[in-house]
Amino acid sequence: MRKIGLLGGSFDPVHKGHIAMAKHALQQLHVDEVWFVLSEQTPLKDRKLTSYEDRRKMLELAFHKFAKFKVCDIEKGSKQKNYTIDTVKRLKKLHPTTEFYFLLGNDQVDQLDAWKGIDELQHLVQLCAFARNGKASKSPYKWQHLAMDAVAISSSDIRSGKLEHVDADVISYFCTKLLYDDILKTAMSTYRYEHSLSVATLCKELAHAHNLDEDLAYLMGYYHDINKEFKRISVEDSKRILHVLAPDLLKEKESIWHGFMGAYVCKKQLFLKNDTLCEAIAHHVLGNCHSNYAKILYIADKCDPLRDYDSSALIARSKENLHEGFRAVKKDQATYYGEEYNDGK
Repeated sequence: MRKIGLLGGSFDPVHKGHIAMAKHALQQLHVDEVWFVLSEQTPLKDRKLTSYEDRRKMLELAFHKFAKFKVCDIEKGSKQKNYTIDTVKRLKKLHPTTEFYFLLGNDQVDQLDAWKGIDELQHLVQLCAFARNGKASKSPYKWQHLAMDAVAISSSDIRSGKLEHVDADVISYFCTKLLYDDILKTAMSTYRYEHSLSVATLCKELAHAHNLDEDLAYLMGYYHDINKEFKRISVEDSKRILHVLAPDLLKEKESIWHGFMGAYVCKKQLFLKNDTLCEAIAHHVLGNCHSNYAKILYIADKCDPLRDYDSSALIARSKENLHEGFRAVKKDQATYYGEEYNDGK
């Protein structure tokens, strides 16, 4: 008889704790496969989930190296809340000769009395729970104890920017698709966040005006100040990184560093590997890079409509001619700060 482990959840997003549970199930239960039962909706959660397709793609990215892990789509397309008992009954009907082991986190054991049809469910599948720090919860229901070191992470932590326990490909995916806005919000003040969205919108408008990639332009505007307030990488850690990678920047004010460090965060923490994006972010403070995308970001940052001066004429000029607009903005900035103007040629 085939033995299948079932790990249900919203996986919004999937993290290394989920993968560790599946690996331990293979080792301790000797199941043939572990199926990740991706929920369309979750009965005990009111938060609107990321799209099913995005969560499914992140699962595939997380375990593409594990041939015995599969995504189970039995709940896909459901218009109502899916309860484990109903899902298990459908699986048993589709796979009558399969023995199912339903995997639980230790915290879920404490909630079993709230599960629909739990008395029947415990006789349809073998309930298996992972103890937290070797301590198993007490429960009146029949379940098998599995051992696993605790992984101190939750999907809600990840959505707020704690990315240490997430596969790099998954991080790259959700940061590129901007699935979790709190990652940016937690890295900056409300003012800086609103500025970032405004700059991103203007970047997209400028890209549209010049037949460039609007999604890429929006993305670089969105992340351009990701380390402006040194929340993702501290000032002291930034000094150590700059000492190795860009020592000349240490001669500049700290406020100048955030372009380079923002690009560093994008590459090393968010796994955004697009060189054009990272180059534009690295040079957006001084405008000393002359790719079209770098010019767009420089213009959008300096001409953000939320700033306390009228930049509409400069924006209009930049939409008409990107290079002339860039030179005009640089000249305007030099005049404002009393610096010697360099037209960028």
